[in-house]
Amino acid sequence: MLSEMQRLKLFDLEPGEVEALKARLRARFPSRADYDAFARTIELTDEEIGAILARELRVARYLDNRLKLAAQLRDSELQEASRGRKLSEEDLATLRAQLAQEKYQRLLRELLADLRRRAAVRVLDPLDGAGTVAAGQ
Repeated sequence: MLSEMQRLKLFDLEPGEVEALKARLRARFPSRADYDAFARTIELTDEEIGAILARELRVARYLDNRLKLAAQLRDSELQEASRGRKLSEEDLATLRAQLAQEKYQRLLRELLADLRRRAAVRVLDPLDGAGTVAAGQ
């Protein structure tokens, strides 16, 4: 997905957005020392953590842009799924949420399959060298 976003030049972020993401992550820790210990544990710098958070936000925006509207459940889909069943308003709301989530997941799988079909993958260097396509076997 990230390659597709880069190819289409979508969802560039403002520097302030990345800083806000990092601040929100740091706020989850009791102290700055705890955050720094976390960063050392995962062996990433503050800039690398910011890059990961930015990438995740860009992917989320891409998915929302591509899938959120398409995944909205039509009333006819809800009526078909609840046909013949007596459901309360609460049960209908739960069913609507479940069906919308299932539709979103199906559309996501289809999008990922399409992106994978279009992806060009080259193996540059094998990890173990033995028994791999890159090693000539």
